[in-house]
Amino acid sequence: GRIVTMDPERPEIRDGAILVEDGRIVAVVPWREAAGEPCRDLGPVTLVPGLINAHTHLELSHLAGRVQGGRGFSAWADALFAAMRIHRAAPSDLAAALAAAHASGTCFVADVVGRDAASVRNALAAHGLRGHLFRELSGRGALPAMSPQDWPGPWSPAVHSLYSSSPVLARAAKA
Repeated sequence: GRIVTMDPERPEIRDGAILVEDGRIVAVVPWREAAGEPCRDLGPVTLVPGLINAHTHLELSHLAGRVQGGRGFSAWADALFAAMRIHRAAPSDLAAALAAAHASGTCFVADVVGRDAASVRNALAAHGLRGHLFRELSGRGALPAMSPQDWPGPWSPAVHSLYSSSPVLARAAKA
């Protein structure tokens, strides 16, 4: 097969091998350099680095197909917020969303969490995916009190958008 490396000096290795020790990639080399190593031939495939989904809302993934589109942004947003009040993501919903992400080649997510960071973090750990969580902020007020103990694992504050957040809040979140 072929391996796409993302290395500008060697962007592609034809007839390549990936050497793994203890579940970690330790080298990506031409097949001839892997001689004598235990191997599994994957056939005529192309392997690429894992994908990063830089903006997910895992807590909302269970709402797919429940919010009608085609009526404009405001109507869609109103319907989404109404559905969010009625339906909360269950662990099985998060697991299904992560399984779909993993099946598409995703290995890391940057997830915008609204309510339940611990459930999202637990689902990531259970599925073996890594991620960074963002606590989404909006409005005209000051940065709310936040504590690292409130959110498990790596996380950062982030504004929803420039149109829904004051410059003061955006600067405070960035700081």
